[in-house]
Amino acid sequence: THVRLEVAEVSPGLKWMFKLAGTKVTKEGNRAAHTTTSAKTGVLEIPLSKVVLSQPTETWQVKFGIASGKPGDSVVLSALEFITK
Repeated sequence: THVRLEVAEVSPGLKWMFKLAGTKVTKEGNRAAHTTTSAKTGVLEIPLSKVVLSQPTETWQVKFGIASGKPGDSVVLSALEFITK
């Protein structure tokens, strides 16, 4: 039902992005299931969208990247878990 990310370190002022993207276009025309941007560290729980939960046979790609920052900035993850019920 959600993704649990544990962020150990983020360069000051950096914003990062987490996205689940599928290969199918949904009824709404969206390929991206969830995107979040944050400069926080610690444990974040991101709810999986209805698009992801309703298409369990879909292949979902995890995309993680820098939304804004300067050369040399970094994000360090210490855990990435998918939790379903």
